[in-house]
Amino acid sequence: MKAPSLFDRIDDWINPIVVKELRQAVQSRLVVTALLIYLGIQVFVVGLFLMLREARGGADGIDWGAGTRIFPFLQGLLLFTCMLLIPAYVSVRLASERSDTNVDLLFISALRPSSIIGGKFLAAIVLALLVFSACAPFMTFAYLLRGLDMPTILLMLGIDFLGVLYGTQIALFLAAVPANRALKFLLSFITFVGLAILFGTVLSGTSAMMAFGLDFTDASREIWLGIGATVLGVLLNVGQFFFWTVAIISPPSSNRAPSGRLFLVGSILASGAFAAYWSANHRGIGEHGPMYVWCVVSVILCCLQIVISINERTSWGPRVARLIPRNVSLRLPSFLFSSGAAGGVLLSLGLIGLTLLANEGWRAWRPTMAGADSSASAARFAVLFALYVYCYAMTAVLLRTYAMGASLPRQGTWVVMVLLIGIGSAFPYLIAYVFFSDEMRYHSGHEWWLVSNPFVALTNLSAYRGSDDFATWTFGFTAAWAVIVTALSGPWFFGQVLGFRPLLRRRGGDEILDVVLVEPEPPPAAPAPEGAPPATSIQTG
Repeated sequence: MKAPSLFDRIDDWINPIVVKELRQAVQSRLVVTALLIYLGIQVFVVGLFLMLREARGGADGIDWGAGTRIFPFLQGLLLFTCMLLIPAYVSVRLASERSDTNVDLLFISALRPSSIIGGKFLAAIVLALLVFSACAPFMTFAYLLRGLDMPTILLMLGIDFLGVLYGTQIALFLAAVPANRALKFLLSFITFVGLAILFGTVLSGTSAMMAFGLDFTDASREIWLGIGATVLGVLLNVGQFFFWTVAIISPPSSNRAPSGRLFLVGSILASGAFAAYWSANHRGIGEHGPMYVWCVVSVILCCLQIVISINERTSWGPRVARLIPRNVSLRLPSFLFSSGAAGGVLLSLGLIGLTLLANEGWRAWRPTMAGADSSASAARFAVLFALYVYCYAMTAVLLRTYAMGASLPRQGTWVVMVLLIGIGSAFPYLIAYVFFSDEMRYHSGHEWWLVSNPFVALTNLSAYRGSDDFATWTFGFTAAWAVIVTALSGPWFFGQVLGFRPLLRRRGGDEILDVVLVEPEPPPAAPAPEGAPPATSIQTG
């Protein structure tokens, strides 16, 4: 193969969105200026630290922990740039293209939605690698200053890179949510808070790891299992949010749910198998930690799938209906994995039930393992979290369907859910403050005004014990609420189940395709002779 043809083929393989984003970033002076400022700050920090160290310690003493003190400053600078600025830059660009004035930018292109999101994600990762390449040489100075070894430094850089991957994909997901300007501002605030929490979590976690130290000389299996679990969990979550983002920007008439739902099922199974292996091969008699962490994370992801599903369609057009199988036995699995609100909710509830059942079955199968009490507490937290999400989500569906009607599109059901959570958290508290101030002041009686507040209930779940305590009130309240809202949502569920039919239908024993068949245009007729009556066209139905 000739070299020019090889280069042309490689050029065709490159995602054009990556080329466009990186070309705009390189041509602008923002990236060059930011990198120069970034390098200058690092030189200043390292030089100032060395001068202060020399002035404080003198030439006689040897500081064996200087590297552990300068490394967090350089790491914080790296994480601030890659975990806050780059995701914010990418999300703002995607949100501007999702706005009402520029919405055509996403739909006039022949590129697939996965190529668009993948291109923006890869462009952000390339910019992050550019910052990493400018920062990593300075961070290796910590090895020369003593206190850290190279495996620990490389591990910290790997954890930072995983945090950048996760933060970038979360920012793209929130930027792809369709909303007006006010809701965009709210989502921007949520994105900033989430990235700040992720920034603090990664920085504090890596600082704790450096403080306690990691013994790579022993190369124990526990360390590598923990590293493998972290990498697997982050990559699966990044993949899940990637497919959800692709589904959000896909055309509304397309069947955009199967990829995300299939990946959700596969990721839960894969992570569950890894958690079971880790739990069974733990040191000594093993412990339940990996299993109940998997249980809680899986339930949270399924609850997020519920929130996404309530914004989907309740009827199917020809583009999706032609994919519905005619076999009734295959129609139920297709209903769960095809685009549709009820199918997504039912699939999520089934996955939540199976996850909780697997966690309890593992605890019953291995009762001698350590951490059984923690596993039970984690399961209670997961159940209560799922109950609150389901109750508020289905209440929002009922309000939008039967009270608001066409005044609010189905894509805004999540807004109703957020408003309901705010009302349920604050309004009962205000009523209790006005009419039951004594009970609130002296904490006498049951704090019934807090049962509708999911934040208080989930935070204080492990603090209340007994058979007649706040936890019992919250579980009883949410269980009763779930039964009521399920009964009221019965027509909504069954209407979609019965309406999930293929295009072929029967009328009087004849199968008729519910599509428009365009007949070929007849050839032009020969000119009529003079004196002949004009031809008439007869339209047949």
